[in-house]
Amino acid sequence: MADDRYRYLEELEQSEKLDGENTKSGTRKGKKLTAEQKRKLRQKKKRKRMLAMVGRIALLLLIAAVFLVLIHTVMTRLGGTGSSASGSPASGSPASTVLPVESSKESNAPATETPAQAETPAVTETPAVAPTAEPVPEESNMVKTYGKWQYSTDAYAPEGDIVPTTYQMYTYDRMRQDIYFLMHRYSDYCEVVSLATTADGRDIVDVVVGSRNAKKDVIIQYTIHAREYINVQLGMWQLESYLKALKAGEYADIWSDLRLHIIPMMNPDGVTLSQLGFDSVQNPEILANLKTIWGRDNEAGKGDPDPAGYCSRWKANMLGVDLNRNFDVGWETTGGSSGPSCTRYKGPSAASEIETQALVNLAKNTNCIGQIAYHSSGDLVYWDYGTEGAMYETDSALADTAVGLTGYKKTSTIASDQNLGGCSDYFILVLGIPSITIETGDWYDWPWDYASEWDDVRDRNSGVVPALASFFHTL
Repeated sequence: MADDRYRYLEELEQSEKLDGENTKSGTRKGKKLTAEQKRKLRQKKKRKRMLAMVGRIALLLLIAAVFLVLIHTVMTRLGGTGSSASGSPASGSPASTVLPVESSKESNAPATETPAQAETPAVTETPAVAPTAEPVPEESNMVKTYGKWQYSTDAYAPEGDIVPTTYQMYTYDRMRQDIYFLMHRYSDYCEVVSLATTADGRDIVDVVVGSRNAKKDVIIQYTIHAREYINVQLGMWQLESYLKALKAGEYADIWSDLRLHIIPMMNPDGVTLSQLGFDSVQNPEILANLKTIWGRDNEAGKGDPDPAGYCSRWKANMLGVDLNRNFDVGWETTGGSSGPSCTRYKGPSAASEIETQALVNLAKNTNCIGQIAYHSSGDLVYWDYGTEGAMYETDSALADTAVGLTGYKKTSTIASDQNLGGCSDYFILVLGIPSITIETGDWYDWPWDYASEWDDVRDRNSGVVPALASFFHTL
């Protein structure tokens, strides 16, 4: 029994040792697995960090590439299209989305083809081709000659008609503001220049309507006689009506072929004096001279003791020269006042005045083929200045066109014994350019009531500008 008990104890002791060794061995084996897992985890995290870093670098490179492409695109567009100028007439047919330029805005350069890649196993990149920039359009001949008209205003253009359709005393300042609004609203169809600056510092403004590539020029000028200023508003209203029609797609062939030079106020100093009196004069020396003229005219019996009444009947420029007697055609024999006056003084010499010179120079600086002068009054169309042959026939047809629209009386200057020295005399007799004079309104006794006649004057002359443009277009 004792031996069996000792044998049992020994076997139990050996069994416990074996269990202990197995337990220790298992524990050590467990520890080795945990370390391996940690190494693998560390390696996995390291790989993730590297992949994340590579991803961030790739993203940054992509962003940089996109940014460079955007910069390249913007610079290309700026280089190719940044040369267009607003407020200048374009070549070709008018379009509301194309700003007028001297030549076509489409590039004449041939398209550049991408060179073909060589057939080779090696990977090659197609060479980048630099974009061809469109040519920068030159300034119009009018801007080159006269410069751009300088004017700005803080006022806002009305949504509808810019030029009033009902009568008002239409001043130089109102005219400039409305021309500015028209210039911006219809920038595809017109540009504006100042032909000259008058003695009292006002612009003689020419609104040029037509393509820079047009081959013909026609001058329509208004109010060379100061007190006939109803025609300023008429000219501006006609101008806006014609621009509206162009924008609506009418007269595209005329616009491409013919430039109209619409000068609503040929005598801005005189008009301002007639409307606003002595207080409107800016130059003190001119004001002093005007008051001297006023005194002499009163003594001669053709003035008015009331300064406002005297100024209202003023026809001359602010130097007292009747501009329609100042042109170099029969000037030596033209009669009238012997010195500066509110009317009928022909000036110290032929073409002595800034306004006269501006109109003559405009004709010489362009391919002028026609001239129309707007005056008041009489409801007449003057023609027949002493020409013969083809010029006589052309001038007669021109007068018939105006008479057919206005219903005014066709009147020969020869038969009615008109004085020489006028604008239309000079254009047709010296320059050989067909010309007529349209006399609006039916006033005789001063002061003239412009308000009562305005609707009739406006309506009778509503279609004159496009009709005359069409006449010269087909000439």
